[in-house]
Amino acid sequence: MNRLHLVPLDDDEIIEGEIVEHDTDLDAIADQVRSAQARFAAAGAEVIEASFQIGRCLQLARAMLPSNQEYGEWLQAQSFGFSRQWANVLQSAAADEPEVRLAVESQLSTGGVPNIQKAVRSVRNPQPDTAERDPSKPRRNPLPQQANDAAWALRKSVERMERIFADDRFGANRNVIAGHTRGQMQYAADALDQLLGRLNDEVTS
Repeated sequence: MNRLHLVPLDDDEIIEGEIVEHDTDLDAIADQVRSAQARFAAAGAEVIEASFQIGRCLQLARAMLPSNQEYGEWLQAQSFGFSRQWANVLQSAAADEPEVRLAVESQLSTGGVPNIQKAVRSVRNPQPDTAERDPSKPRRNPLPQQANDAAWALRKSVERMERIFADDRFGANRNVIAGHTRGQMQYAADALDQLLGRLNDEVTS
């Protein structure tokens, strides 16, 4: 049977690819930790910046394509090396970049590893306020978060309608579809026009 022989090191010891002498004092060790931490932070910052840049590019590409389906086909054809789910995370990071940056900075301030997905999740799905509240009042999500969720749900519904209208069977079913959807679509268009008017008035005022 082969046996593993442990040979003691003489004067030097290998630690993660670097040689550290046995008589190194604590200050020198601390300096090496700071140096490694600085390299780690720089690499993490580079990853975060690249994530935002990719997200912004994907947002631009999506805006240039007429439907979510065509965007998905374009994304798959590029062979970027990441999934559609990850592309959505990066687009969300770019869409909420100021808030996501703050979330990443919070991760770093507590000694954590920068994680863009967790940062996006914390922005899109914030933890409920744990401060004392009146127990007689129902717990409600923050209104901006409700509006954001509703807007994304609306966008998904519109993209679904776009896919229906782009279907090769649409022409043969146009009249039936019109009978089922014209009233709801007209209501949605009128309501959205009023809501956009309120948003624009409040932004400019």
